[in-house]
Amino acid sequence: MHSPSSVTAPTTTTTTTTILLILGSVVFSTCYSQENGRYNTCLGDFSCGQTNVRYPFWGNGRPQFCGHPSFELKCQNNEYPTIEIDNRAFRVLHINRFSKIITLASSDLWESYCTQELHNITLDGNLFTYEQINGDLFLFYNCTSEARTINIPHNFTCETGGIERLGLYTHDTFFNGTENSQYTTISCNQSVEVQVLRDTVDKLFEGSLTLQEGLRRGFEVEYHANRTICHRLCTIDI
Repeated sequence: MHSPSSVTAPTTTTTTTTILLILGSVVFSTCYSQENGRYNTCLGDFSCGQTNVRYPFWGNGRPQFCGHPSFELKCQNNEYPTIEIDNRAFRVLHINRFSKIITLASSDLWESYCTQELHNITLDGNLFTYEQINGDLFLFYNCTSEARTINIPHNFTCETGGIERLGLYTHDTFFNGTENSQYTTISCNQSVEVQVLRDTVDKLFEGSLTLQEGLRRGFEVEYHANRTICHRLCTIDI
């Protein structure tokens, strides 16, 4: 008679290793599936009006994980995007995704320079830097009537509480000129510094642009985004 064949029971080590391999495979498969799903989601552009962009921008159905937290775009009436900088809204006129240049215009001043929303803006230097193509434009509001009687150029009026108030605008080099002594007799209650394109300043003072037209041409900033925030998803920025 033959003795019965002996069967060796699996060792605890072998069983544990098999379980770990199975669990590892399941976890890897789940993580890969989730990341791959996010990757596919981020292949879609942020789209609004004529603007179509990817990283670092997100919003309007493009999830935050597809972009940088500080670069949310909001689509207004499916016509144009806006971005918030220093707690103020700016209309996005154009984005060059290759040079990383955005052309922006203040939403507060878009409809009219006669607004109560007057704010000087401070850019976060880690996210944006002004381009050399920009210049400074200074708007002064609620000025004394001497500005009109001594024929100060580049003045305007805004109605406040049913009363017309005088204002004026000038450029950054104005404050360096001694020939502008006539302005020393004028006082204004409010002022704001606005970035515009340098050739806008030239056109304003030669009279080929109105103040409102000049403000709507906007200004340019270069944007900087930390790609490590979105890891592999950033590779789809094309």
